[in-house]
Amino acid sequence: MLNQFYEYMSNKLVEFLKGQKLEGGERFYLQFDYEQHVKEFYEALRSLPISEEFIYQHEHGTPYETFALNIDGIKVVIAATINGITPDFLVTLRNLASDQEGDWKNTALISISHLSLDSISGGSKDLQQKGMPFNVRSITNFIKEELDFNNALSVSEKEIIKFHLDRKLEDLVIQTSIWDYADIIALINKGIVAEEDFKSLNLFPDKELGKNCYLKPSEIKERLDKNHRLFETVQRIHDYETLDTELEKYFDEKIIPALKKEDWYKTQFAQVNNAYDNVKHSFQYLSDETKKLNKNVTYWEKPQLETKAGKRKRHIIVFNENKDPAIQMTFEFDDYLKKTIYR
Repeated sequence: MLNQFYEYMSNKLVEFLKGQKLEGGERFYLQFDYEQHVKEFYEALRSLPISEEFIYQHEHGTPYETFALNIDGIKVVIAATINGITPDFLVTLRNLASDQEGDWKNTALISISHLSLDSISGGSKDLQQKGMPFNVRSITNFIKEELDFNNALSVSEKEIIKFHLDRKLEDLVIQTSIWDYADIIALINKGIVAEEDFKSLNLFPDKELGKNCYLKPSEIKERLDKNHRLFETVQRIHDYETLDTELEKYFDEKIIPALKKEDWYKTQFAQVNNAYDNVKHSFQYLSDETKKLNKNVTYWEKPQLETKAGKRKRHIIVFNENKDPAIQMTFEFDDYLKKTIYR
């Protein structure tokens, strides 16, 4: 999955560099959290067809071997904190690129590090700042623009991916990482949003949003909003709450066994949505008002359980001391009932 992301971002970096109209002396830097990411992206850039060997021989040390990207005649040297290379050495390379002398004439420099770059950030441009290719908003825009020209994905699948991208931007408060976009790139390259992909998108699987979806984009967005909201509700309950008491506050009792399982996220959205609506729009039985309406009837009433779901099921015993052939009772609810006979 990360290999596809490295390849994607390598190409975006090249596009960015070509658009800069480089003259030599430009310095950029890229900060990653882990050395493994630095090494893997470094190798992804090395594998580009415009990559060529670059060797710097320090007068008092051993040769430093790396590579450069040939961007319209300017060699963009790639230096990274791998194989023992330190931030201090990157500062040396930055100064050489700035001086534009000897082997460093007509060069630019990109420093990639998982270590502190305070010493070189002042003289280099951050590739993750606003407007730069590794900024999360830039990545989001790249993907959205390319989705419009994607013929493999259906309208509904594109809307699912766009929805997920927007959610990531909303999560900037918790510092969404560029690596969070790796799964999206893999999904696009796969050409289909399969049922097993919904979990990573924080959604319940939804058969209505397949290749042959008939819904309008606005209707899809509304459906995704509710799906995500319900998914987060169940996720939160699993993480922090008591399953038995909390799930019944939101969902009909028939769906609760499925939502209590470890693989609750496999439940179809249509089922979850119906179970949510059944509770949200269900009538509330008013037992105290019912007692007032039946003062002339002697009866005993008790809920099946003291839980919310249990209180919707009532046990009623009517005492017919006069042995009347029929006894009428009135039951009070908080809304009108349909004209249906309930037995």
